[in-house]
Amino acid sequence: MSPGYIHKALSDRIVLILFVILTVFVVVSVALAYTTVLGWDEGSYLSNAQYFIGEGENVSFQWPFFTPGLVSLVWILTGESVFAGRLVSVFFGAASLLVLYKLCEGKFENPIYPFAVFALAPLFVFWSSQIMTEAASFFFLFLSLYALQKDRHLLAGVLIGFTVSVRYMLILFALAVFLNYLLDRNKDVWKYAAGGILGTMPFFIYSHFWHTGVFSIIAEYLSTDQSWSGFLPHASAENLRIFFYHYIPLLPAVFLGWRKSPKLERISIVIYSVFVFLFVNVSYYRYWLPILPFMVFIAYRGVDRKKFMVFSLIFLISTSFIMYDYYQRRATCRGELYEAHEFLMGEEGAVVSSVEWTITGYRVDRRVFAPWEDYGYFKRYNVTHILTDEELDYPEEAFYPDCGYRIYRLQEL
Repeated sequence: MSPGYIHKALSDRIVLILFVILTVFVVVSVALAYTTVLGWDEGSYLSNAQYFIGEGENVSFQWPFFTPGLVSLVWILTGESVFAGRLVSVFFGAASLLVLYKLCEGKFENPIYPFAVFALAPLFVFWSSQIMTEAASFFFLFLSLYALQKDRHLLAGVLIGFTVSVRYMLILFALAVFLNYLLDRNKDVWKYAAGGILGTMPFFIYSHFWHTGVFSIIAEYLSTDQSWSGFLPHASAENLRIFFYHYIPLLPAVFLGWRKSPKLERISIVIYSVFVFLFVNVSYYRYWLPILPFMVFIAYRGVDRKKFMVFSLIFLISTSFIMYDYYQRRATCRGELYEAHEFLMGEEGAVVSSVEWTITGYRVDRRVFAPWEDYGYFKRYNVTHILTDEELDYPEEAFYPDCGYRIYRLQEL
């Protein structure tokens, strides 16, 4: 049997495996996109997309523009649909996997193994099925790392700039790459920095024309998010628990592969993890998704292939239960919430909602405010109802006993 024939047979086998993995990813993520009830953050992106096509009143400019902007363009072609919007994320999830495989080819002799673990990771699959920033940010992040792998420093900077614009929190990876340049005393750092500035220009242009100034969105985002960020050592224990609960099956392999792995991968995990441990007050599993590819890369180098597959299989099974539990909990009370929305759609005036106000803002066809909005807004926009799960001293117009939701008519503010 000739070497050329063997090489072709192996190549065909890899193509077939890639096709199967991508097919599984697409089928599962599309199913989740079709069946999962709306999440809190999705409500904000959907409201923005609705506003961009001129069919909604609720908008929050401090949220990243890319996801709702692209969804609004898709809606121009398909009509407004949550499912159509979610397919945008599915597309970017699949595209990011194609780039990831090319990235893995430059790192590993057998790239299919670490690639498969990330591609089938429930946390990645689930958030690639939602109208969120995860899938698109991975696409640009992987492109940036691939450009860096090919010594395309300016392009790597531009792409990391896009990454940050798509999901602000991933500026931590931009800083990790910059620090890696400095530690390596790489003179191409100026190309990377210049590219980063170019890559973030669309964000600053958007901030200038759609908001109140070049840096206004950054200022508003930081001030708004002080409720969940800042130096918060009291939150570290919970964040640590979430980290271990998700990643503990991989940690032995990560420990063994740590010193064998490139400095950039280790720096990325350290910088991101320290930030989440110390400065994030809201513990969500998805906050730990961005370091997953680096964790998988390092784990693959730490043990032989059989042990890696054992650790990975345990990881995939355990995180499947975690995400199934989250899927079930998210659906809790959605039926009664949607009933409350139906009631509000038949009324007039603006609404204050202390219950899932972002989802209410998307689904109810009028202005919806969070309860902490400025008092002057309530007066200006003729707020007539409040949706809450608390007992208030206003006339009650509707009550949903299973979840305790109440709708009150506000006589005066």
